[in-house]
Amino acid sequence: MFIWETGTARVAGKGKVLLKFTLDKSLALHSVLHVPNMCRNLVSGLLLNKAGIKLVFESNKIVLSQNGDFVGKRFCHEGLFVLETDCENMNISSNSSAYIVESLDLWHGTKDLLSSNFDMKDLGEADVILGIKIIRNSEGITLSQSHYVEKVLKKFNHFDCDPVRTLYDPSIHLKKNRGFPVAQFEYAKITGSVMFLMNCTRPNIAYAVSRLSRYTHNLAYEHWNALTRLLRYLKGTMNLGLTYTRRPTVLEGYCDANWILDNDETNSTSGYVFTLGGGAISWKFSKKTCNDRSTMEFEFVALEKAGTKAEWLRNLLADIPKWESMVLQLAPSISSPQV
Repeated sequence: MFIWETGTARVAGKGKVLLKFTLDKSLALHSVLHVPNMCRNLVSGLLLNKAGIKLVFESNKIVLSQNGDFVGKRFCHEGLFVLETDCENMNISSNSSAYIVESLDLWHGTKDLLSSNFDMKDLGEADVILGIKIIRNSEGITLSQSHYVEKVLKKFNHFDCDPVRTLYDPSIHLKKNRGFPVAQFEYAKITGSVMFLMNCTRPNIAYAVSRLSRYTHNLAYEHWNALTRLLRYLKGTMNLGLTYTRRPTVLEGYCDANWILDNDETNSTSGYVFTLGGGAISWKFSKKTCNDRSTMEFEFVALEKAGTKAEWLRNLLADIPKWESMVLQLAPSISSPQV
């Protein structure tokens, strides 16, 4: 054992340390030096690795696993990760607390430790990650892809187009083209480009992208007109992005559903969005895989999908200490809450 406290103390001897984790799992470490009556003895993370325990540090949480199976998790306390242990040797039998040596500061902050194992270079504070621009200010963080929108518009010769205020005309009902597709390959490239934008920072174009991407193999001129309108909308909203602030800390969820639009459709569509800190963190809009017999039924199916995502997000937030905010999920219409 390594003594964390300042000063020196005599080692009582070698013995066995039993580390107790969650789910009633434990790990025995043999031939460990032990100092009795020490409040904070340190267990080396390397020693755990040799015993087959994998350590994964996530923010202020450590997750332990063995052979792919979950062993336990602990949270950071005063810069260290606490593990309840029973310490035994030939002369001493006592209870104390063991602390993982690799604290957040040591594991994440020590550049020398990482540089000694990996070929890396410190580029400073992140500015762009995976095509997403990170803008920091006193009020929060903004994720923007204005440079990506500009690149897409120039690539497909729409940078000089006239912007519009709406991205989709609901009065136009798109249908499958029964003849030969019009510029199919170019259409697929544009929809793929805007789909990446939708998945990263622009949930407001999810409906339009979802609708337009359904006609990649059977498109006509009206589909091209709708796609061009989307590009014109992006030209006028190039600087829009997602902004996250410290408040509100409540996870809010919204879902909606739409009945079958025309004769070409056999399934209804639904979507949801969850917000936290003033910005969207999860969203989806897609066609359902099952046939619904009534509007009430497909609204319940939409709620079920949104509820599944809400439960996953709640479990994720539950790993954050002192998180007490509840999920607010709104029903798509008055039909579902009345049942």
